[in-house]
Amino acid sequence: MNRIFFILFILLSGYAFAQPSEADFLLLRKDYVLYPDGSIDLNCRQIVKYHTHVSFNRLYGETFIVYNPKHQQLKINESYTTQASGNKIVTPSNAFNEVLPRFAADAPDYNHLREMVVTHTGLEVGATSYLDYTLHTDAGYEPELDRYLTLQEESPVKEYVVTATVPDGKTLSYQLYGIKGNPKITKKNGTTRYEWTFRNIAASSREYYQPEDGRNAPHLIFSTWPSLPAAMQWLAGQVKADQTPEMKVQIEKTAKNDQNNSNIGTARTYNYVVGEFAYTPVPLEYNGYKLRSASQAFKSAYGTAAEKMALLMSAMTILGEPVEPVAIYPSFFEGKVGSLHAIMGFAVSVNDSDRPINNPHALFLWSPVERVKYTLSLSKPDYLYIKISENPTATDQMIQSEAKISMNIDIDAEQVNTKGELSVSGKFYPYVDMLLDVNTPKRLLDRGTIDKFSKSESDLFPLSISLDGKLSVKELDGYRSFILPEVRDGANSWYMPYLLPSRQTNLEISSPFSETYHYEVKATGGMSFINKDISMVKKNKLGSVKVEIKFDTPNLCKVTRSIELNNNIVSPKEYADFLELINIWRDTNYRTIILTK
Repeated sequence: MNRIFFILFILLSGYAFAQPSEADFLLLRKDYVLYPDGSIDLNCRQIVKYHTHVSFNRLYGETFIVYNPKHQQLKINESYTTQASGNKIVTPSNAFNEVLPRFAADAPDYNHLREMVVTHTGLEVGATSYLDYTLHTDAGYEPELDRYLTLQEESPVKEYVVTATVPDGKTLSYQLYGIKGNPKITKKNGTTRYEWTFRNIAASSREYYQPEDGRNAPHLIFSTWPSLPAAMQWLAGQVKADQTPEMKVQIEKTAKNDQNNSNIGTARTYNYVVGEFAYTPVPLEYNGYKLRSASQAFKSAYGTAAEKMALLMSAMTILGEPVEPVAIYPSFFEGKVGSLHAIMGFAVSVNDSDRPINNPHALFLWSPVERVKYTLSLSKPDYLYIKISENPTATDQMIQSEAKISMNIDIDAEQVNTKGELSVSGKFYPYVDMLLDVNTPKRLLDRGTIDKFSKSESDLFPLSISLDGKLSVKELDGYRSFILPEVRDGANSWYMPYLLPSRQTNLEISSPFSETYHYEVKATGGMSFINKDISMVKKNKLGSVKVEIKFDTPNLCKVTRSIELNNNIVSPKEYADFLELINIWRDTNYRTIILTK
């Protein structure tokens, strides 16, 4: 009997691991044709087989096609569903509905964009939907044939075919990432056709904390731009950082209260542009890679990422700050393809020679769409930041972020007082906050308050302050406990509750960093420690961690805690090393002091 139950358990376990996916893409095919006059055709065909109710109720019951009807014409060639019984249901006319794309809401200049919502009808478990459509793009709308394709879906793709046909006189350059497959090249009737065929592409992973730039997925980038400098030069011509008298008055008014400190005026203006002008996330391709000017964005009080970049450049120029536009590319972009479609965002490089040369914020990369406390190369270090100019160069200024605390803690039956020194640099250094609010150092400490602080104005980076404050203490059944304070943006502030024992994809943390803390805890007023001596040091290829708790006297506890991670991208092979370090660091038993009277 036990053997029977064991066999059933094995069979059911095997079934659980062998469950089919929610759906399968039997075919994804995209055929691009660039004509001699510059017009482009895309013919797209997809065949999806549904295995579960979730697949058609939540995932693939509809297909969304965004286009610009002023310059593009959409034609549905074929759309139907074959049910499990073999019954064919042709998609009715009322299943095709045009709506305004969500990203164009509240943006009148982009309200002409349309999104065709194709509702697949007759869906059931075992059904297969078929969709074939053609999107024609008028000549002159797009400067070149330029595409950045993610070759992966949430469900497996059995076959993915991409072709690109270009006329003689045009050269197609391409980059494959994360997948192998040389194109089949065919010359015929004055054209060159490139064809890639990929089979059995696994579904995308749903693991948490994957890199934002998409490096865990395979990609195909191709274009007819002669080079990246040619693409950047063309885009630079679209960036119109103009000024109007109204803009000048408003920007100067925003910064005028700080004429004696240009850095504060600059930071306040940055906050003004980012916070007071709405961001409408319309991708570049839906306006033919053309931008409204900074003055238009200012007048309408909104802009795309590129338009807000131009607006921020205008504002900084009014204040006399040298600026340059910057395109943000994924980390795996090699630059051998002159692609605009691969751009993932924009930034403004602010060069201020008045700042110390050893200060990485002397070259400050500001996001025009989200407020950053420090340069983008620290908050998003694994993107490529390429200047939009005739000679595009990558800006590389990532540094090791570092936090250090040396603190004396006195605890008695009434309160816990602290005195110490705090030093922060890199991502722990809240540059913009420091300029705008003199009380920012009070908020640098986690699990404690800084009542008094002092800092040297001539030593802004790294920031070193003397602190005097209190710690929050828990009391229960005669015991008093507190967690040792750390820098607010340290590793223990990360929201990572789901750390599984193994991973299949890369994991991303904020940036390489180092944290070092020394505490001397003195117990008075009849208080005594419950903690025991601890000495733990772990080192591996990814970094190191150290936790040491020792007692020189019964009333004096000395604690040393340090962690260093050398890379912010953790591969599956390195994940065990990461877990070994981070689990020790996050263990509250190694950072909690407990006393009793």
